[in-house]
Amino acid sequence: MDRKKELLDEAERFPDDHFRNKALEYYKQACIVAAEFVHSKMENVVLVKNTTQGVNAILNCFPKTKKILINSHTYNAMRNMSDLHRTRWGCEIAEVKIKMPIESEDEIVKTFTDVMDENEDLDLAIIDHISSASALVFPIQRLIGMSKI
Repeated sequence: MDRKKELLDEAERFPDDHFRNKALEYYKQACIVAAEFVHSKMENVVLVKNTTQGVNAILNCFPKTKKILINSHTYNAMRNMSDLHRTRWGCEIAEVKIKMPIESEDEIVKTFTDVMDENEDLDLAIIDHISSASALVFPIQRLIGMSKI
């Protein structure tokens, strides 16, 4: 927190110098740290303000997406972006219907697998790690591992 305060104070004291001469280097340093954390190359990392901004950027990079996978617990902003993508580019949306209460992690995986098997032409999957509406924690590692996308 102290470092964040130092950087904010610096930016407010000398905004011109900060944004012209230092901000890009700070950004690159942050990308290096993030890349190490996710075991990636620095040039493959982009920092965004929030998930909504990041997913929107990804969707806009793939206008030829034919089908997007979402689920009934998908964060509403992601659902809205998927709907916009459908309206703008004509893609389809496949939705995994998660029914509550959930008995087990295996039940979630099976529900996703069933929809993925029915929709082999999926290009993109939007899977929340923790659902905003229900606080459901998805078995993200298993879902990524079984994805054919």
